Parts: sequence; structure tokens; C-alpha cells
Amino acid sequence: MLRHHTQKQKLFLYLMSVLILPTLLGVFCNVNAVRVNCETSDCEKGVTFRALVNEVLTVSISEPESWATGGLTNKVGNRNYSDLLRNRFGLTIYSNNPAGFSVLMNTASVAGALVNTHASLSSDTIPMLTSNWTREDTLRTKFWGYSINDDNEDGTYRAFAKSGEAPTEILAVDEASMSTVNLYFGAMADDTITSGTYEETIIINVVTNVAPDEPIYMQDVDEWGESLEVGDEITVRDARDEKEYTVKKMPDGHIWMTQNLDHDINMDYPYGPANTDIPSSWNPGASTKQSSNTTWVNSKVIESYDPGDLYWNGETNTAQDSTNYVADSGDSHYHLGNYYNFAAALAVNDASSYNGASQLVNQSICPAGWTLPRPGSGDDTFYALLEEYGFTASSINGSNEEAWDAPLYFALTGVWTGELRFVGNRGVFFASATGSLPDSAADYSLYYNGQTTVVQSDKAVGGGQTIRCFTRPATTTLSFD
Repeated sequence: MLRHHTQKQKLFLYLMSVLILPTLLGVFCNVNAVRVNCETSDCEKGVTFRALVNEVLTVSISEPESWATGGLTNKVGNRNYSDLLRNRFGLTIYSNNPAGFSVLMNTASVAGALVNTHASLSSDTIPMLTSNWTREDTLRTKFWGYSINDDNEDGTYRAFAKSGEAPTEILAVDEASMSTVNLYFGAMADDTITSGTYEETIIINVVTNVAPDEPIYMQDVDEWGESLEVGDEITVRDARDEKEYTVKKMPDGHIWMTQNLDHDINMDYPYGPANTDIPSSWNPGASTKQSSNTTWVNSKVIESYDPGDLYWNGETNTAQDSTNYVADSGDSHYHLGNYYNFAAALAVNDASSYNGASQLVNQSICPAGWTLPRPGSGDDTFYALLEEYGFTASSINGSNEEAWDAPLYFALTGVWTGELRFVGNRGVFFASATGSLPDSAADYSLYYNGQTTVVQSDKAVGGGQTIRCFTRPATTTLSFD
């Protein structure tokens, strides 16, 4: 939260009786979340307490203190200019913002001069300095300015920004802290002007700094996931390759990617449970192929393909040819992403050991903390999510465009079989299980024209399909004596 605090100060020549009261912007602590993460009543329940501390900024300015008024001599011993009239203010700022704060200052008027307060004498002014002034300067005898180093009567007085100009920064702090600075305003008046009180309003702004955006990593979802409310969509990064994705907290209780996974499998990358949805270290059998190497083998070993930075253009079709339905730019939700076969999607080097019968595979190429939806229509499935938006078993794969529009964005990005096919016709997304038939993979296929009415289809394990990850369901381990 960015907060600004403004103090206005009037500077008087001779009569400086201004009172500025400190202002407290507030400190708040709230219980942010209390969760019970347990699937059965037989296991121990854990409670999480989170405290939210709001940003605080306090600013105070002490009452003005006259500082060595009159009778000053320059360093060569000559008193050939009028008295330097000064006031000192103690400026104290506290902020708990880790990026710190800045103190900015400018005059309220465009001219920036001290003006005689007598109505008939308002043309009498003391101009602001145009360059720095120190005791060695005996030429300027009519001016005013500010200083932050005049404790030893040897300070430098300076000009600062006038109204309409970028404010002058007089203090910058880059961490949470309490800082105090003595702020001096001084005026020199020769005997060519009328006696009286001269004033100008000074505006002091204390602004908390905005820290550079820290990336939110998908692998840290346990740290930031509970802060999201249903409907919140944010941008996160995959720590494995720094690619960004949009994710959304959905009413089924999970956070879902709202665009396809685009991770290039790399044989040289140190895959492990800290960065990938796998239980132990993993050495993939093949890296993701690029456009320069498009050979695709309908295989039970790892195959994956990166088609480049392409997007579904949002149009639907009945043809297998995809050429007219992809674009070089578009909505990030409709980015094609990468295409994976079953072995690549489930992060196994060889899918030969999986022989159908809807065998659940409890790992994937998704980031750590994320996984593939389960097959069928129960909890933690595509169907469970779509049911929250009014879809039924008979319409879930039908022509209802809400499935590929906001907020679901199940894009019709087709499949890869050595070439792009069915873009704009269907979206085919892996589930975390084999199919019901040998050498098949479970997936969810969304057709734009209602060709199917099932919530799970079986595709060949070697075909290239897309991936949508969601936050891994909670698991409970029970032990029995």
C-alpha cells in the first residue's frame, strides 16, 4: 500500500509562530486466515495463523526554533551584509516500509518568493536563491533558501523547487527506519525593502517508496496461495525457466492456471521435488523439440514440442487444418503453450508400465505444489470445476462458449501429431491417469460443437496434448497400530 503524507509549513521573516502536529497514519494487525487442512476427522488438525501488518508512515515537525539571528560576520571579518535570519525545524519520519521513503519539498507559489503580508505592500518580496550561498558569498544580500547542514553556522543554503516543478528531494532512505533531519530556512534582507513580515508556504511531502516488484513463484504457492480469494487472478512465474502465467482462485477451492503450460523439458535441468511435481530427482529422457527439429514419434517415451510464440485467435472451426486459427500475438490466456505426450506430461521416462484401467499417476511435469487434474467427474477434476459454473454432464463438452471464455479460458488449442491440428476445434488437456484402454491416456477434451458428452476421453499415449496445472490436492496419511 502506497501512502503519502503532506505537511504544509509557512515561513515568516521575524515572526515565525507555526505549529505542526505529528500525524499517525495507523498500525493494524488482522487475522488473515485460519485453515484446517485435513481430510478426515481421524487425523491431527493443523491451524494456521497469519498476521497482516499494514504499512505505517508517521511524520512530525517540531516547533520552529530561532537559530543565531542577526549579527553574523563573514569569514573575512566584514559585516557588509544584513543579518541572516534563520529558523530550524526538526523533521522526524518513521516508516515500516522495507523500501524506505523519500522527503520532497516545493513552494506553494509559482514565484517562490517571500511576500510582504501587508496588503498594500505585497509587491515587496525576497526572492529565492538562484545558486548556493555560503558565508564566503558577500554579493547576494537579498534572498532566502533552505539548508540541512547549518548546525555549525557554516551551512550551505540552496534553492528548491517552486510550484509546478518536480519537487526537490531533501532526504532519501532505502529501508524501514526512523530518521531525523534538521531543516533550516534562512532569509537575508538588505535595507532596500520595507520592514514587515514576509512569508511563503512550503509543502513537504513524505512518500513511501515502491519496492521493485518481487516475482511470485508457482513453487511457493504454499506461502501465497491462502491469501487469494475466489475470483482473484494474478501473474506468477515458474522458477524453472522464469516464464510467467496467469492463475486464478476458482470456486472449487483450487488455484488453476488459466493458460497452457509452456515449459521446455531440458535434459540438463536438475528436476527434483523442490521445483517439479515429482517425488524424487528426475532425469528426463529427452528435451523439448523446437521448430528446427519437428520429428514426432508416437511413442511411450518422452516427446514434447514447442511450437513457438503462437496464440489461438479465438475463432472456431470444424476443419483439421489449423493454419487459419493461430496468430503471432493475442490474449495470453490463449497462448498455445507446449504439447506433451503422456510420458512427458506425467514426468516418466517410459509409459510402458502403465496398462490402462485408469491407473492414477501421482506426479507430473507441473511445478512443485501443482499437478494435473484427476480423471472423471469426482473431486479435483475438470468436471468439478466446470460444474461450479453451471455445466452438466450433457453440456460440459458442448457448444457453450463460456468454457473457453473468461474466467475458465480452456482454449481450443488442438493437438500436435507432427503438425498442429484441430486448433479452434477442440482443446485436449491431460489428466493424471492412464485411460481405460491399454496404451491410452486419460484427458479432458472440450469440443466447440458438442461432439462428445463425456467428461473423460482416451487418447493414444504418444499424442501431443496441452496441460493445465492446478494446486495439488491435500493428502492425508493415516497410520494404524
